[in-house]
Amino acid sequence: KKADTIKLGYTTEEELGSITYSLKSRPSLPYYVELLSENGNLVSTKINLPNGTFSNLEPGNYKIRYFIDADKNGIYTLGNERKIKASEEIYTYPELIPVKANWEITDISW
Repeated sequence: KKADTIKLGYTTEEELGSITYSLKSRPSLPYYVELLSENGNLVSTKINLPNGTFSNLEPGNYKIRYFIDADKNGIYTLGNERKIKASEEIYTYPELIPVKANWEITDISW
C-alpha cells in the first residue's frame, strides 16, 4: 500500500516568486515600502529603499504601497482633526500584482 504524503508547508524556490519595485522619486523623509497580501495583511517591509525585491513569495495576489514617515515614529500615523494634523502621505500601486510559482515580477514602478 502506498503511503500518503503530507506537505508540512516547506516550499522549494521553484514554488515561490518575487516582486521587484522601483520608486520614481525618493522622498526626503524616512519612508516604508510595504508588501501586503490581497486581503491586506502585511507580508514584508523595506525601509528607505527606492528599489528593492520582495523574495520567496507564495503564489497569489499582492498589493504594494509606501508611506512617508513624517513624524519618524516607524508607523503610519492618521491625522487628527482636533490638532489640525494631516495624515502621513501614503501611495498605493494601483493594481493587484499576481505572483506565480518560479516567476519574477520586475516592472513595478510608480
